[in-house]
Amino acid sequence: MHKRVADKMRSAGDDFEEIVRSKSEPIVEQDQAEILFADLFQLRLQSRDTYPEYEYFVNNKLKFTQFDMVLVQIAFFGGVLLYPEWYGFNGSDEELRGFLHVWRVFGYYLGITDRFNGAQFDVEVCRRLGYELIELIIKPSCLNIDYQSIYLGQKIFKYPAQYYVWIYRTYCMTGLELGQLWKSFTWKQCSSYYIRSWFSSYIYPWIGIKQVFNKIVLTSLNVFLEKFKKKD
Repeated sequence: MHKRVADKMRSAGDDFEEIVRSKSEPIVEQDQAEILFADLFQLRLQSRDTYPEYEYFVNNKLKFTQFDMVLVQIAFFGGVLLYPEWYGFNGSDEELRGFLHVWRVFGYYLGITDRFNGAQFDVEVCRRLGYELIELIIKPSCLNIDYQSIYLGQKIFKYPAQYYVWIYRTYCMTGLELGQLWKSFTWKQCSSYYIRSWFSSYIYPWIGIKQVFNKIVLTSLNVFLEKFKKKD
C-alpha cells in the first residue's frame, strides 16, 4: 500500500503540492496545538542551532526517495528496537534478530533496494544507526511540525484530542519533554496516557495476553487489507 502511494506521488511530479492544496480541508486552529507549538519553540531554543542533515532532508525536492521509504519502514520496527520497554518487549537480541529479518523482507515489498534497507544489519548496528537517525533527522522533524502535521496525525484517531496524548508519549520516549502540553491535558487525556503506559509496561508482556492481543491486531489488519483490495 505504501509503495502504491509513493508511486502515485512520484507520477504527480511537480503538480503534487497543488493537488494536495486543492483537495485539503480547511485547518481549524486548536488551543492545545498552540500550547504544543510553545513547548516546541522552547525546545528549539535549547537545542543546537543547525541540523545540516535535517535541512538537506526537508529541502530535497524529490518525491518519496529511497530514504523516505526507509523512514516508513523504520517507523514500524524502530520503536521496538530502540525503546523496547515502551512497547512491552522484554525479549533478547536473538528474538530481535528474527524481528529485523521480517522487516528486511517487508522493506523489499516497500520497494527499498537492498543497499538502503533499514533492517539489513545486525541488531547492534541497526540500534546504533537508529539512535543516530533519531538525533539527526527525527528529533529536528519533531521540533518543527506545523498545523498540517497535526491535522494529518489526528486523522488516525476517533477523537482528535487523543493525538496530543499520543504525541506527548512519543516525544517523551525520545527524550523531548512537553511540560506545558501535559499541564493542558484534561482528566480523560491523562487517564488515556496512564492506561496506555500501564498496559504496555505491565499487562501486555504477560504470556498469553501478548498472544491474544497480537491475534486480534492481526485479524483486524487482515480485514482492513481485504477491504482495501476490494476497492482496487
